[in-house]
Amino acid sequence: MPPEVHMSRRAEFQQLRGSDPTRLEIQVQDLLRRPVGQLAPANLMDLLALAEHPEPPAAIQGDLAKFVVRVKKEVSDLPSGGSWDTFVKEISVLAPEDVPAGFRSMIDEQKMRDDRDSGQIDGLLEKWSGTEPVPFSVGEKAPEIVKAKATRAPRKTTRKASAGAGRARPSAITDEDRIRLVTDLCMERLANASDSGLKELVLVAGVRHRAKEQYPNVTPNEVTSILKTLKATGRVRYSAGRWSSVARW
Repeated sequence: MPPEVHMSRRAEFQQLRGSDPTRLEIQVQDLLRRPVGQLAPANLMDLLALAEHPEPPAAIQGDLAKFVVRVKKEVSDLPSGGSWDTFVKEISVLAPEDVPAGFRSMIDEQKMRDDRDSGQIDGLLEKWSGTEPVPFSVGEKAPEIVKAKATRAPRKTTRKASAGAGRARPSAITDEDRIRLVTDLCMERLANASDSGLKELVLVAGVRHRAKEQYPNVTPNEVTSILKTLKATGRVRYSAGRWSSVARW
């Protein structure tokens, strides 16, 4: 079935240009899986421009290449008439400098089709032709925070503290729906990750980002706690700071 533009299910626009590599990995995870019609036109251009970057974040380089192939197919599969006209109308309001070279080529190829309005396409290309696309800018990677070693002398263990040392601490998460959501998000992220899995920082941040609409106070410790439970039950693996789905092995 040909793709259509579903604006009611469209992802909220995200400011991608200028983000550092780690933040970009988190931001684009969901966007790269969405069809063209569910992306804000500006974000569609951003992702295509990022794919043309000489050194995109290594963790998403493969996903970006697959995204470009899929976008080209979805644009070509848009049926002429309502869906195509809506798409053209939306991209026509974009600033020419925001339209990357690869996308211009995709549109140019549509002139070869008998069912496309070549005059409509020529109008777009003419609008863009006098302006060079602005390359996607990737921000500097944030320096890692090095934790200072504790210099305080160890505190004496009181009798009260000793008595409670052997007691199991209660779980940080007690809401079953909350646990289920975070678990599903973890498994979804890992199922769509590359064969090498995801860095823990990227995975945890991505899950919290997706969960914030329902549970804005999900903490990193809660996510890693669930990941450890999934690892104990044999559903995920952890190696060299990266998590991956057991189904991939």
